[in-house]
Amino acid sequence: MQHASAEIDSQKRADPFTRDECRYCHKGPQKHQIDDTKGPWCVPCHTQHNVGTTLGLKTYFKQLKRLRSETTGEALTESFILQKMILIPAGEFFMGEDGTKKSLGPRHAVYLDDFYIDQFHVTNLYYQTFVNETQRLAPPHWNAQQHPREIANHPVAFVSWHDADAYCTWAGKRLPTETEWEKAARGTDGRMFPWGKKHLQNHANIYQEKIKDTTVVNQYPQGKSPYGLYDMAGNLFQWTSSWFLPYPGNKVPHPNFG
Repeated sequence: MQHASAEIDSQKRADPFTRDECRYCHKGPQKHQIDDTKGPWCVPCHTQHNVGTTLGLKTYFKQLKRLRSETTGEALTESFILQKMILIPAGEFFMGEDGTKKSLGPRHAVYLDDFYIDQFHVTNLYYQTFVNETQRLAPPHWNAQQHPREIANHPVAFVSWHDADAYCTWAGKRLPTETEWEKAARGTDGRMFPWGKKHLQNHANIYQEKIKDTTVVNQYPQGKSPYGLYDMAGNLFQWTSSWFLPYPGNKVPHPNFG
C-alpha cells in the first residue's frame, strides 16, 4: 500500500525529540499540553508504549496549530503535521517508457503541480490503528484483527483498493494518481528505476533477492527515489487513484486497459 510511517523500535520507548511531529508536543512551552492524541502518526507509538490516546484528530489539529502559532508565530498547515511526507516540486517529468512492454509507452512529458506523498509504505502498525478505530476487516493474514508483531514495520499487504482509499480518507489524505506516483518514483531525469537507469540487485525487495516476503519499510535506503521515497520499486504492489488506461498515442491493445 502507499507510503507512510517511519519504523518504531518495539523494544525501546520512542524518543520524542527525533521527529518534528513529536517535538511540538513533547518539547518547549507546549510540553505535555496535548500529548494524548489520536493523530494517525501518534497512536501506534502511544499504544506501543501504553500512553493515552484521548483526543480526536480534528481537535488535535486545532490545538497543535494554536500552540505552534503561540510559541513560534508560525502558522502550521496539516501537510506538515501529518507523518513524514515528501514535497514533490512542480514541473515536468518524463512518464512512460519506450521499450519491449508496449503498454508502458510512449514516453511523454507531463507537467504536475507540487504535491506531498508519504516517504514510506503504510505499515501494519499504522494500519492497525485504522482497523481498531473503524472496525474495518483486517487483512486475511492477520490473526483475529491483530497484525503479527514480527511484521509491525512491514508494509500492510492484501488490502483492496477500497481498503486503501478508506485508510487514506481516515488519515486525512488521498491516494496518489498514477502520474504523481510515477514522478515521485522516477524524478525528472528519465531514469528507469528509482535509483538510476540500470537494474541493480540489493536495491529493492524483488524476486532476484529470493526473500519471498515483505521487508521492513526502510530496509533499502540505496533504492530510494530521487526525492527520498522508499520502496518505489519492490516489496509489494501499490494502489493509485487512476484507472489503467493507455497513454496518449498508444494504440496497442492490452487486456487490462480500462
